Amino acid sequence: MNKKIVLVVVIAILLMAPLGSATMTSSYRNQPKKMPIIFDSVLELTYDAGAVNNATFSPDGPAVHIPLYIKYKIDVPNNLLRPPFRILKTYFLFQRLFIPAQQCLITPLNTPDWAAISITPTNPFIEISNQFKTSTAILSIAVHWGAPAQAYNLHILAETFQLGRISANSAELQILFCPQYIPLLEISCDQPYFTAPPNQTTYNTLEITNLGNAETLVTINVTQIPGWSLFTDPTQLMIDVGNTKPCTVIIRPPADFHEEQAITLSFTPSHLGQVGTPVSIVLHAHYP
Repeated sequence: MNKKIVLVVVIAILLMAPLGSATMTSSYRNQPKKMPIIFDSVLELTYDAGAVNNATFSPDGPAVHIPLYIKYKIDVPNNLLRPPFRILKTYFLFQRLFIPAQQCLITPLNTPDWAAISITPTNPFIEISNQFKTSTAILSIAVHWGAPAQAYNLHILAETFQLGRISANSAELQILFCPQYIPLLEISCDQPYFTAPPNQTTYNTLEITNLGNAETLVTINVTQIPGWSLFTDPTQLMIDVGNTKPCTVIIRPPADFHEEQAITLSFTPSHLGQVGTPVSIVLHAHYP
């Protein structure tokens, strides 16, 4: 019996003593406790790419939910996690009488002001093992109205903190997503009703405002009328967000024009191959 007690004491002393195979931690944000021996940990952070690629980030639409996967393991000799004398070994590793779970802090680093971004839970727990264990969190992205239709690279940081003699660690990932393009044009005309003498050229100016969320190419088309000369200058305009540009409609009625004629124009917005619904207006030409 006395021999067993002596053996336990000797093993406890050996476990608490510094070991030559230790790896020292670098400086971490949580300022880990200084110990003569620190064991490494491995932390990986990934996400479900399909949840991003198949989603539509609609301004003022429903939030998009993206699974995040946190993989974690520790790098310690296997015999320190197994009997005999498991309680002593556990206390040596974790400063506790039991093996705790590791808590991970997940933080979005560069959230834009045009989106509501949250992570649930922000502090998931992960089982501690020499083999990778996985925990899951959900990243939610809700895009506000007016969000620019431009690709945005969101950075996500995962951190674990020093746990006894287990080192702190961190991992980061980037998620590229793009708010949906919202084509929105406003067409104004000071003279929707105007006189057009027969066989003479008349000019009518329109103004096109881009109220959408991306630089927009506007293609202008005028419905042709037999015997009339109708075209616009220009036929295409590139308009930045919030800007207005003019377009001139050039009209020449035939010689026998003597009443009233409706002239229809359509304006088709597009951005990087995405085509919106055309906007139409009608002008009315009157015989003087």
